[in-house]
Amino acid sequence: MRLAIGEAQVIEENRQYFASHGVDVFALESSHSSDRAATRSISTLLVKNLSSDMVADEVESLFARSIT
Repeated sequence: MRLAIGEAQVIEENRQYFASHGVDVFALESSHSSDRAATRSISTLLVKNLSSDMVADEVESLFARSIT
């Protein structure tokens, strides 16, 4: 029960954080994603489950386009 309460609190804190930084949290919810796919941002990418010790350069290298 404590785990479920803690998880709900973290999810709500994330929603508030993203909303305060201009992210449309409604668009992130999976049940509504397909309805709003055409209006999603082309400049924002939400990445989850990264290691807490990753630095910006490591994240950038994961998503950088390979020039070959």
